[in-house]
Amino acid sequence: VFYKAIAKNLKCKTGIGLKKIIERWYNKLNNRANLSEDISIKERNKIIEESVRDDLEDCRQYANAFANATEGYIKSLRQEDYDTADDAIAWLSGDFNVPFNRKRKFGVKGDVEKENALLFLKALSTFLKSLDYSGLVILFDEAEYTMKLGSKPLRDNAYNYMRDIYDGCSSGEFDSTLFVFAGTPEFFEDEKKGITSYPALLNRIEANFSEELEDIRKPIIHL
Repeated sequence: VFYKAIAKNLKCKTGIGLKKIIERWYNKLNNRANLSEDISIKERNKIIEESVRDDLEDCRQYANAFANATEGYIKSLRQEDYDTADDAIAWLSGDFNVPFNRKRKFGVKGDVEKENALLFLKALSTFLKSLDYSGLVILFDEAEYTMKLGSKPLRDNAYNYMRDIYDGCSSGEFDSTLFVFAGTPEFFEDEKKGITSYPALLNRIEANFSEELEDIRKPIIHL
């Protein structure tokens, strides 16, 4: 759900959603290849295929399936197999409803699940950077909603994802990506259900709770 919401709500100048970003990239590759007037169609196709592989290379270190599905989407478009292209972009955006036999057409198996969702997000941020975007900003409003989850294991699971994101940012695994979690003071201070109830996350950010801090490079900004 976390990854799917991000993939479907990505905004860029040309539209909303991961599909728009990939289409813009594909059109740029096509236009670049078409500038070479003295080569054959076969050679142009080869240029596009090599450009696709090059731009996807870095994101493979996190999720090879992400790269395979993106490559499969482009290939399906070029072959005018629009049903497979639709399946590939739906799967890339976190859709669970693509049958196994149709996934094989664009070179993947399984789905984006909670065990690999952050890896896919890292692949996505790396992919966007390779396309010359300045970076990716992900905004989570009303983060205090986490406190309303029905049990401690559910809340701990959510806070553990936040910890993984924090660690990924600290180690540089999210390329040029900014996460903003907007929450009330209670979200940070409540000892039973807030962040302070989960030591693994608290230990990373507790030194920054003071409202006297003015350094915006710190992980907590008081507004």
